[in-house]
Amino acid sequence: MLAGVVIARGSGSAVGALMGRAGIFVVLSGLAGAASWLCYFRALQLGDALRAAPIDRLSGAVTLILAAALLGERAPLSALGPGPG
Repeated sequence: MLAGVVIARGSGSAVGALMGRAGIFVVLSGLAGAASWLCYFRALQLGDALRAAPIDRLSGAVTLILAAALLGERAPLSALGPGPG
């Protein structure tokens, strides 16, 4: 998808900026996202959606925890979920 957007916009020079380490992370992120969806759909085939969906939704919380633990980032409390109202 990323390559399609770059080609459609005529931003071929932007591809050079993604070469090297950043490009590897973009590719790994895409592969991880695809693997996540494949596992989610397989879980839906094997079991109830009420059991598979909460596990899938935990990815956001895991991301916040890892970002804080590994990268030293501080997430605002509003990022942890919807507030009242």
